[in-house]
Amino acid sequence: RANPHIIFITAGDWKQFPPVNPGYQSNFRDSYCYYELVDGNRVTLTQCRRADKASHCINQRLRNEEGINVASYPVQHTTRINISRLHKTRIRVNAECVAWFQGLHPDRKKHSIPILCVKNNPKRRIDTHAQVFELMEGMPLIAWKNRKAKKDRPRIVNNMRYNVVKIVGDKMTLVPELKIPKMDSTPMDMPLGDLCRYFRLGFCVTSYTAQGESIDEAF
Repeated sequence: RANPHIIFITAGDWKQFPPVNPGYQSNFRDSYCYYELVDGNRVTLTQCRRADKASHCINQRLRNEEGINVASYPVQHTTRINISRLHKTRIRVNAECVAWFQGLHPDRKKHSIPILCVKNNPKRRIDTHAQVFELMEGMPLIAWKNRKAKKDRPRIVNNMRYNVVKIVGDKMTLVPELKIPKMDSTPMDMPLGDLCRYFRLGFCVTSYTAQGESIDEAF
């Protein structure tokens, strides 16, 4: 080690999230890299003290890859913010929330948002998990990549929530939900055609996107 006085202390559930991304398949727990990182010291906890017994039982069954009957846990209330494990669940819940939101605001105009397809331009990153939906004023969006600020455009922060406050013609106005230091929180105008280039529908996000987020409402 460059500095032998530095001590790494890690804590977590090995089956909660892969250490790199959803596609990581190797056994990081027993790897030489992790062994060297923590000097071969590892403690395994066998009892959960921060959750009730019923919730912990469900978690253990999921950890052991045992089947869970989702119908046994029906959704009691539709919420504006939801968290899912997989993208396919996120897309399904987003579609359900769009129908719910449209029912709450039947007088608001709907704007169809197609999936962006940019061919023969490798510099433009395409969202492979995009979905077709109808956008309305008041809906939440979630940024799925960063964009640097320039004189004629504000900065976009990956994994930040934005609210659609106005849609006029082929342009929309967005406002970030959180205020970040050194970031302009004034309304931002953007063409509807560029929505899928930077944003996803934000009623439901994956657990990877939601890591570290503070939510002050039911979800």
